[in-house]
Amino acid sequence: MTEILNIVFACLIVYFIISNISLRNRLHIIEKRVAQMTKQLPEAPFESEIEGELLLLLKQGEDVRAVKRIREVTELSLIDAKRYVDRLKAKV
Repeated sequence: MTEILNIVFACLIVYFIISNISLRNRLHIIEKRVAQMTKQLPEAPFESEIEGELLLLLKQGEDVRAVKRIREVTELSLIDAKRYVDRLKAKV
């Protein structure tokens, strides 16, 4: 009886490992596609009030606060918010 349970347990472990690998591969493919689509998107138009606030933060050297603020206003990921702030910073 214990041998059967050990075999079942081993099969379950193998199944979960294979599922995990498959999910990781799918996630990697999705992340690559999203990154490609993000590069193709035009610069997101934000309200001038927010851009003004971000520009003020950048002039004060508060890059991190600017990234945090744009993430509060939008649902941008950290890397996308950083890229946006870097593009905005180039305008300063």
